[in-house]
Amino acid sequence: IRSISVGNDVLNILKEINSLKKGQVQIQMGKVQELDKKELAHTLAKDPKGKKRKVSYTKQIEFSPTFKSKPDVHVGLSYIDADTARQYLRINAGAEKVTKSGFLFKISTWNKSKIYGFRAEWIAIQN
Repeated sequence: IRSISVGNDVLNILKEINSLKKGQVQIQMGKVQELDKKELAHTLAKDPKGKKRKVSYTKQIEFSPTFKSKPDVHVGLSYIDADTARQYLRINAGAEKVTKSGFLFKISTWNKSKIYGFRAEWIAIQN
């Protein structure tokens, strides 16, 4: 038997779904993707002062219909096309500036990490 560790975000989503009563919840799901695009290849360069900078891709997501109040939004990466020539891959993805009408999806790389494509799924829950 193998033990699997589940992240806190997944556990929180499951707890919310299990505690919901019919008619009291609004759920929306979707995905954001950019596949096999060389212009997406986020590489880091040093700025003139020699500091490493973070590079980000953002996309505004609109809810349809809008929620009655600000929902909880959870984002997960399901596909990454990345340069594996380096020892470490640094990626951060998530939802920012969440409102009842939408959120800003943001994926970032840093320290010379490079990605050519990604797919992220999101779920917004309001009860």
